[in-house]
Amino acid sequence: MLIKIWRNYSKYFFVSNRESRIAIFFGIVGAFLETLSIYLLANLISNFENKFSYFNIKFIGPFNLSNEIIIAVFFISGIFASYIYYISNKNIVRAKCKIERYIREEITDLTLNIKWEYYLKLSQGDISKSIISEGQNISEGYMYFLQAITNSVIAITYFCICLLVVPDTFFILILYGFLAFRIYVYYSKKAEIYGKDLSSITSKIGNWTASLFNNLKYIRTISKDKIARDESRKIFLHFGNAYSKAMVASYKSKFITELLTICFLFLAILYILISNSSKSNLILSLSLFVRMTPKVYNSQTRFLDSLAMISWPNLYTKKIKWAQNHHENNIIKKHKLDFNGTIILNSVSFNYPDCTSIIENLNLKINDKDSIGIIGKSGSGKSTLIDLITGIIKPTEGDIFVSGENTRNININEWRENIGIVMQENYFKNDSVAANIALGEKNYNKEKIKSSLIKANAWDFVEKLPNSIDEIIYDKGMRFSGGERKKLALARAFYSDPNMLILDEPSTGLDIKSESEFISVITSILGTMTVIIISHKKDLVNICDRTLHLKNKRLIAI
Repeated sequence: MLIKIWRNYSKYFFVSNRESRIAIFFGIVGAFLETLSIYLLANLISNFENKFSYFNIKFIGPFNLSNEIIIAVFFISGIFASYIYYISNKNIVRAKCKIERYIREEITDLTLNIKWEYYLKLSQGDISKSIISEGQNISEGYMYFLQAITNSVIAITYFCICLLVVPDTFFILILYGFLAFRIYVYYSKKAEIYGKDLSSITSKIGNWTASLFNNLKYIRTISKDKIARDESRKIFLHFGNAYSKAMVASYKSKFITELLTICFLFLAILYILISNSSKSNLILSLSLFVRMTPKVYNSQTRFLDSLAMISWPNLYTKKIKWAQNHHENNIIKKHKLDFNGTIILNSVSFNYPDCTSIIENLNLKINDKDSIGIIGKSGSGKSTLIDLITGIIKPTEGDIFVSGENTRNININEWRENIGIVMQENYFKNDSVAANIALGEKNYNKEKIKSSLIKANAWDFVEKLPNSIDEIIYDKGMRFSGGERKKLALARAFYSDPNMLILDEPSTGLDIKSESEFISVITSILGTMTVIIISHKKDLVNICDRTLHLKNKRLIAI
C-alpha cells in the first residue's frame, strides 16, 4: 500500500521539492530538540533535590550539569522545537498550495491545446470539475501524504532515541511498532475500496450541474424543477456515503491504535517498575512514549486519508496522458507571417475521429478583399469549413495555404491575428463593455472602442447605458438582446483591425429589423477586407461577390 501511495504522489513531491524536503527535515530536527528537552526534564525531576544532575550518555560518557543550566537548555530547546514544528507545518501547507496551482495550470494549458476534434468529446462540466476539484483534492491528498511522512519520520526518531536512551523497553516498543503497522495495513485496504469511486462520482456531479444550470431556463419553463432536485439529492447522497466510509476508516484506525497505546503504556510502566529501573528512566520512557504515539496514529490517519483520495491522482494521470496524446503541436516561426489576402484549399478532406468524412476533396481559392457567401443545410459542414480555414482543426487529407504557406507549417496564432469572427453564440465575460470589446488587452484604447462600436452600429444603445462602455455586462451578455450581442461581437471583431471577417450564421436569433441592420453594416464594409458569410439564408449571402453551396461534402458555385 505504501508503494502504491508513493507511486501516485511521488510526482508532486518533485513539484514541491523544496517545501517537502524542508517540512521533513525540520520535523526531524524538531523531534531531536523536543527529545532533548524531555530528556533534560526527566533528569531534572529525578535529581531535583540535588544542585547537579548526573548524565551518562552512550558514546559521550558521564558528566554533571547544574540545574540552572538544565532549566535554561530545556526552556530554549522546547521553544525552538515548537518553532521548528511550525516551520515544518507551514511548508506542508506551502507544498499543498504549490501543487494545487501546478495542477490547475497544467489542466488549463493542456485543455487549451487539445486538438479541437478531441476537445469536442470533453464535457464542459468535467473540465470545470477538473480545474476546481482535482487541483484541490490531489493537493489535499498530497498534503495528507506529506504529513504522514513527516509524522512517521518524527515517530521513528522518537522510537530510535527511546531504544537508545531507555533500552529496557526494547521488546515492548518493537511489538508496539509491529502491531501499529498491521492495523494500518488492515484499514488501508478498506480506505482504498471506499475511496475508489470518489473522483468518478465527483465527475458525475460536475457534468450534472453543468447540464442543469446551462439549461435552467428550459427546465423551469417545462416545470421540471422537482426532477432536478430529486436527482441532485441522489447523487449528493451517493457521494456523501462514499466520502464518509473512506474517512471513517482512518478514524477507526486511530481509535484502535489509541487503545493499543494505552495497553502498551501500562505494560511499559509495569515492566520498568518490576525491573527496578531508575526514576529518570521511568519519566523519560513515559514522556517519549506519550510524544511518540500521537505521531504514530497521526501518520496512520494521514496515510489512510491520502489512500482514500488516491483515485484522484490515479484518474488525473490517465486524463493527462490522454490530453498529451491529442495535443495540438503549433510550430513557432521566427519571421512574421506576411498575409497578402490569398487563401487556397487544395483537395481538402476532413472527418472527426471514428466518423465518416464531412468534407471530401474540397477546393477553394479566396483572393484579397473577396466576399464569399456559403450556404448549405444544417450539418452539411459549413462551420467545419470555417474551423479548417481558421486552423482550429487540420485537414485529414489535402492542404490549406495562406499567402503561399501551408497552415501546417506556420504559427497558427499569428495567422488568427488576421481574423475577426462573429459566431452564432459569442463569448462575453462578466466585465465591462470595453473589456469585452478589447478582449485580453489591459490598457485598451477607449477611442478605438467607441469607433468600433459606431462602425458596428452598436454605439446608440451602449451610449445610453448608465456607465456607457464601462457598464458591466452580465455573464454571456445576458442583459442584452440577441441583436445587441451580435453588434457587440462585430465591434470586437472590428477592434482587432482584421484582414478577414468571418460571420458564422450571424442572423441566428435576430428579428427582421435587427437582421436588416446587421446586413446593412456588413454591406458597408464589403471591399475593405475579405468577408466570408456562412448561412442557410440565401438573402444574407446574396450581398457577397460569390455564393457557394456546400452540398454532398463539396462546394458548388451558384
